Amino acid sequence: MSHENDDTTLPSSDGVSAKTTPMALGLCLAWSVTEPQRAGEFAPLKLGKTHVLGRGAGDGSMLRVEFGAQRPGSAAELAPLVSKTLSRDQLRVSAGAKSVEVERVGRGITFHNGEAVERATMKLGDTLRIGNDVVVACVERPVRWEEPRFFGSDGIGRFARADRFGIVGESAACWRLREQLAFAALSDAHVFIHGPSGVGKELAARAVHGLSTRSNGPFVARNASTLPASIAAAELFGNRRDYPNPGTPDRPGLVGEADGGVLLLDELGELALELQTQLLRFLDAGEYQRIGDSTTRHSNVRLVGATNRQPRELREDLLARFKVRVQLPELNTRRTDIPMLCRELVTRASDQSPQLAARFVRDTPQGPEIRMSATLADLLVRHVYRLHVRELDMLLWSSMSESPGESLEFTPGVEQAMLGAAPPSSHAAAPSDGPSREEIKEALRLEGGSRTKAARRLKLPSRFVLYRLMKAHGISD
Repeated sequence: MSHENDDTTLPSSDGVSAKTTPMALGLCLAWSVTEPQRAGEFAPLKLGKTHVLGRGAGDGSMLRVEFGAQRPGSAAELAPLVSKTLSRDQLRVSAGAKSVEVERVGRGITFHNGEAVERATMKLGDTLRIGNDVVVACVERPVRWEEPRFFGSDGIGRFARADRFGIVGESAACWRLREQLAFAALSDAHVFIHGPSGVGKELAARAVHGLSTRSNGPFVARNASTLPASIAAAELFGNRRDYPNPGTPDRPGLVGEADGGVLLLDELGELALELQTQLLRFLDAGEYQRIGDSTTRHSNVRLVGATNRQPRELREDLLARFKVRVQLPELNTRRTDIPMLCRELVTRASDQSPQLAARFVRDTPQGPEIRMSATLADLLVRHVYRLHVRELDMLLWSSMSESPGESLEFTPGVEQAMLGAAPPSSHAAAPSDGPSREEIKEALRLEGGSRTKAARRLKLPSRFVLYRLMKAHGISD
C-alpha cells in the first residue's frame, strides 16, 4: 500500500488538466462518519489566507473551511461540518500555490497520509484524517465549473449518487468522462472505448447507448475472447439452418441480434485476424454474409469496440473505422470518488443479502447510506489499485466478511489483500523490522492493555497491524 503522493497515479487536478482549465486548490470531504451524505463535497481555499476547519460556523473573525456540493451547472451552497467529534476550531489551514499547510489546534489526533501529526504540508492527492470521523483530501477543481455541454440535466441525478447510467462520482475526471460519453452519443459513428480492466467499459458503452437515438433499440454485449474459434464467424455473423451440419439451427448472429441498436464487442483485439478482416466491410457499409448464405444481408448496428490494450496494438485499418474514441480514467485518478463507489457497491451487495443490509446499510432521507470507519475510508482512498473497481469491490467484501460490528472496518483480511500477500500462517516468523517484542509489551503495559492506544504509541497504521505483530512475536492476550 502506498502512503505517499505518487504523481503517476494521483493527478494534481483531480482528473482535469490545469493547463487548459483555471483551477482552485481546496479540500474535498472524502468521508465523514457523522455526515456520510456529504462525501464528495469541495471546499475552495483562498490563496495565502488562513482558514479554520472545525465544527459550526464560527464567529466571523476567521475564514472558515466550508464544504459544498460542487458540480457542473450548479452553484455549491457552502456549509460547515456539524460533527460533535470535532472541536469548533480543529485545524488552521493555509493554502499555497500547490500545497496546503495544516496545524492541529483542537482535540483529537490528526493523521496525514496515515501518520499522526501536529502539523503537516498537504500536497495534491494527500489525505488528512481527523480523529475517527472525518477524512479530507487535497485536490484541485475548476475555478468556474461550466454547464455540461452534452450531458443533459436529466441524466445527472442526485449529488454523489449513481446517475441513471450507473456512473458514480463527482470528481473532475468523472465529469469529463460523462461529457465524453455524451459527445460520443451525439453521432452514429462507431465508438472505441479503451481503459484498463475493471474501470467499467460496459457501463460506459451502455451510457452511450442510453444517451443516443438508438436507446430504444437492443443493446447486445459479448466478450470477443469468449467466441469459440471454430464457430466464431457463425457467432458474429450467424448461419443458415442446417449449415454446416444437418440439424444446425438458424442463427442470426450478434450483428443480426443488434439490428437497430448497439453491439458491444469487449476485448476487440482478441478477435481472430480473419474475423477482423470480415468486420471491416461490415463497419463500412453494414453489410455481412451469414455462414452458408449466398446473399448479402444488412444490419443497422452501431459497434462499440472495447479493449484494455493500447490502441496502437490493434490493426490500423480496424482502428481507423472508429471515429469516436473514449479513454476511461483509472480509479487511481479519481480517488475522491472512492467512498461514493463504496456506498454503491455495498448497497448493491446488500440488495441481494438482507443480512448485509441490516448490518452495514441504513435508510436515510438522501437514500441508502453505509456505515464505514474513517480509517478504512482513508486507506481505501490512498490505496493504489491495479484492478480498479473490481479490486475495490473485493476489498469491501473482505471488510464485510471480517468486520465484527455494524461498521465496515480495516481488518487483517483487507490489509493482506492491499499488500497482495497471502494471510499469515499460524507459524509466521517474527518480523525482522518494526517494534521489538519488548517494545510491544511495554506499550501495552503503558496503555493499560488497549491495543488501539498501544498501536498509536508504536506509530503503527492500525490496531490490526499490532495484532499481527503480537501473533508473530508470540504475545498472548
